Amino acid sequence: SEGVYRELGLVSKATNLYVSEYNFRRYLSAQASNEELLELLTAENQFGYSATLASLKEKSVSNPKNRRNETMMRIGGLEDYANEHGDVGVFYTITCPSKYHATHQSGHANGKYQGGSPLDGQKYLNNVWARVRSALKRKGVQWYGIRTVEPHHDGTPHWHLLLFLKKKDLPTANQVFRNYALEEDGDESGALENRFVIEEIDPEKGRATGYVAKY
Repeated sequence: SEGVYRELGLVSKATNLYVSEYNFRRYLSAQASNEELLELLTAENQFGYSATLASLKEKSVSNPKNRRNETMMRIGGLEDYANEHGDVGVFYTITCPSKYHATHQSGHANGKYQGGSPLDGQKYLNNVWARVRSALKRKGVQWYGIRTVEPHHDGTPHWHLLLFLKKKDLPTANQVFRNYALEEDGDESGALENRFVIEEIDPEKGRATGYVAKY
């Protein structure tokens, strides 16, 4: 399984980024098989128009390019709405504690690793976010935005959240995020620098879409 490859140090910046070579090749093979099947299947509507599922996929959000473009358009719409209503944007990054990371970037085993999978890391982040949402609701802070998930070099996920809210609520939101992001193992080495990052959106440096485009 992928977990074995991670524990053996075969998923890291020094070996194979994000996923093992074996499972990456399996993914490519599955994609090729799916594309071949879609080329063989045809759909027809009530007006007699027919097309292969492969061609329909290319025109829909099943096409990664289309999905990315639609996501960026939605982010742009959120930002335009924020500007019209005087809201400010903030970009939060939340990272899992060290015990969720199998290896260092050098490829060497992480001594703090406790055997968790990327799914365990995702569950941790979901739990942090659930607590943040509850706390913001209790404090009357309203927000809207988008979340992206990015893997570290060893496949462990971390989150980026682009949120828009009232400027007066920004200090409260920042404190709530910081508290819950560092609640678990917040005293470990490097936690303050690496586990949680706040970037307030500066309109003079570009649109908010630029903060999430690469993710």
